[in-house]
Amino acid sequence: MLIPSKLSQKGLIQDPYELFMGEKSQLFLKKLEAEEHLNDRIIEQIIYGNTDNSQTYRKLKSRFRRRLIDEIYYGTFEKYNTGVRNQTMALLLKQFSVAMALKLDLFTNAYIYTIKEIHTKAKKFDLTMISQLTVHELFYYYAFVNPDKKLMLQYKTEKEKVAEQVVYSDRAEVINGELSYIFTQEKYNPSKENRIIIRDRIQEINELSKRSDNFTLNVYKYDLSYYYYLVEKKYEELLILSEEAKIYYDNKQILDKFFKWSQESNKIYALILLKRYEKAELAIESTFSWLTPGVRAWFYLSDFLFICYAMQSKFESAADLVNKVLTQPSLKNFTFEITQWESRFILLSLLASESKVQEKFSEVNYKLTPQRFLKKHNDLLKDKKAMNLTYRIIEIAFYIKNNKMGKVIDIIENLGQFKYKYLRDNDTYRAQCFIRLLEVLAKSNFHPVRVNYLAEPILKKMKTKEAIISSENAYAEILSFEEIWQRLIKLL
Repeated sequence: MLIPSKLSQKGLIQDPYELFMGEKSQLFLKKLEAEEHLNDRIIEQIIYGNTDNSQTYRKLKSRFRRRLIDEIYYGTFEKYNTGVRNQTMALLLKQFSVAMALKLDLFTNAYIYTIKEIHTKAKKFDLTMISQLTVHELFYYYAFVNPDKKLMLQYKTEKEKVAEQVVYSDRAEVINGELSYIFTQEKYNPSKENRIIIRDRIQEINELSKRSDNFTLNVYKYDLSYYYYLVEKKYEELLILSEEAKIYYDNKQILDKFFKWSQESNKIYALILLKRYEKAELAIESTFSWLTPGVRAWFYLSDFLFICYAMQSKFESAADLVNKVLTQPSLKNFTFEITQWESRFILLSLLASESKVQEKFSEVNYKLTPQRFLKKHNDLLKDKKAMNLTYRIIEIAFYIKNNKMGKVIDIIENLGQFKYKYLRDNDTYRAQCFIRLLEVLAKSNFHPVRVNYLAEPILKKMKTKEAIISSENAYAEILSFEEIWQRLIKLL
């Protein structure tokens, strides 16, 4: 049995007593710590008395081991944070190597015990890449460190089987790398040539998944197919895919939050793209129930919820959400999210004509005025692919509200040059149209009747394209451009 206090001294776990709640668990831990050579029968009698409680004791001991292994492997971080988990695994390997060199038998035994537990889970869930790592360690341990011919041959056979599956995983990783590069360069608007590459690679990965139930392969299949359907604007297929992924992960009985989050967020985005906002709201609320407030995924989900409110003109609900996010203590750790939510706060403050929205913003203790926002975020003027236009819209709304039309005209002239220089692609069409609407404002000398007359054909053209609501796209709309336009007209 592993002794928690000794593992704690070696830096594997922190406070062992935090792991075990309940009188029986605490007593079991104390006896184990005090006299590590006591056998199971003696410890069972100490905890439960002389009556036969062997089955209950086995459950207690099993829970003890499971919690200890989870603590050694996962630590205290969120279980869906795979990056930290991989770092932990690398640290364990490094510490194990040191322990081997220094002949620290307790640590070495603890490591092998942990690796066996992880290996068992990896086999159960078809986690090929983890199985490759763990079976490699176990094979060489029983070949060289603690020779055992039977176990060495067992893990040798497993090692050969895993090697076959690794071929599929490796190919899936190569495909993931290719498509990830396209995504980083072109987001959801790839060139015709790259669309063909994406389609071909998705066909290949689907064929590979028919040959194997390799978990890594299936994860890539769902994630990359999600990207393909977004690119092709096949939103119904995207929704079906998210449901298929849910069934797959549920059948695997993996408790990892990462995979649950992945398929839930894909489903929500599909519902939003299909304009099924009420269903999306229900799915969002359900997901909020098991997400930790203040982590990045929580902010990402709040972003979805704001989109639902904005697209349905639920501005009171949107104001409540903005207040909730801005008063979240962990927001200070997320630079992009701060800019995004402060933009929403100021934009709604300037444009919302509803008195209840203004009341909600007056209640929140978030000291940010339009002047402070413009000064704090003036570096957004250098951003030629995302928030530049949002900043300019806030400027225009602020100056119209303060009757400084000369400054508004200067900004609109600058945006005309900006449009000519940077907004030439098809994916920026709505942004181009919106700037043309602003140019109408200046040409009509801000006269509402003339503005509405000249703006009508431009609005019709803009509506031929869907509002860009994903932050991964260039010029994502915090509120739809149509909504912003109508509210700017009201300010006149």
